[in-house]
Amino acid sequence: MNNRNSYTIFLIFVAVTLIPLRWTPLDIYTSAFLAGTVVVLLTVPRQSILEGVRFLQNKTGTDWTWWALWAVGVLVVMNVTQYLGAPDVYMERRFHRGFPLPTRYGFGTLALFGGGMALAIVSQYASIYRTLRRQLPFEPPSSGWMTVEGAARPEETPLKTPIENAPAVWYSYEVTERQDGLFQWPRLPIDSGERSIRWSVADQTRRVVIDAASVRLLPTRHLADVRTEECTVSPDEPLPPGLARLEQTEAGETDADRMTDRRYRVWYLPVEGHIVAHGPTEPETPGSSALGGDGNTVSVAVGKTYDEIRSQLAFRTAFAGGLGLVLTAIGALLIALETPLW
Repeated sequence: MNNRNSYTIFLIFVAVTLIPLRWTPLDIYTSAFLAGTVVVLLTVPRQSILEGVRFLQNKTGTDWTWWALWAVGVLVVMNVTQYLGAPDVYMERRFHRGFPLPTRYGFGTLALFGGGMALAIVSQYASIYRTLRRQLPFEPPSSGWMTVEGAARPEETPLKTPIENAPAVWYSYEVTERQDGLFQWPRLPIDSGERSIRWSVADQTRRVVIDAASVRLLPTRHLADVRTEECTVSPDEPLPPGLARLEQTEAGETDADRMTDRRYRVWYLPVEGHIVAHGPTEPETPGSSALGGDGNTVSVAVGKTYDEIRSQLAFRTAFAGGLGLVLTAIGALLIALETPLW
């Protein structure tokens, strides 16, 4: 990004910030938030924004709409309370280079925002836990839901992961490259995807087939038990065979098209790895069933027993819920004390 483009972006940010301040009752923080959103949408590549949203959802297990809804809610609270006479979020600096300290009202808005983030996370964990709480392992397929533990076994030729050629039944990959620019991520995602084969969960008594297109790691794909691979390839290095096939298939590129180093990351479910699968079921053949056969999502926990994953979800739900309620209550109290409601 050159100086001229940076100057243009700065002017857009200033203009979009000043217009709401001049013609609407919005405060400086909401106006700057709107201006930042406009600048990001104009300057950041769309794929990078989508990958950022996907990373947020995978990392927290919570849909991005919950985050957007709470951010808007906090901005509404700030605008209404400051319109009623609440103080500014930051007090003046005591020294020329001193860091501005939040007022009590500022601490209240921070607590309200943090509590809302925790409640957004707990909404997803609580939903999953509520679904699993009353489900028993090896429940009959007639109930419409099933939870089964066992080893992941391929029903066809196993996949080979792109970097280490490890046998797998499912893997997800991400390709990023380093980008320079004020409004671009340090590593811009340029390609991502998932691959899966038809596979089953097998224990000593039964075999349950998993629909290849419906796997979702529970509660996120970034669990420590999920196997990972990672490598970085510079432009002057040829791509390893697995990565070359990946790029030629997905991006249609050749090695000569690479202008900077690229990082490849892979998450995968290994063959014969211990997993717990839970989801809607439908009969497939006599004595066998399929999870997710109608296209619904199958939640898969890797390396954990059914009781362990329920216990983990219960702890996360209780912890995030308690933290969210406490912070939200503290934030609401501080905001109310600093707002002249009479």
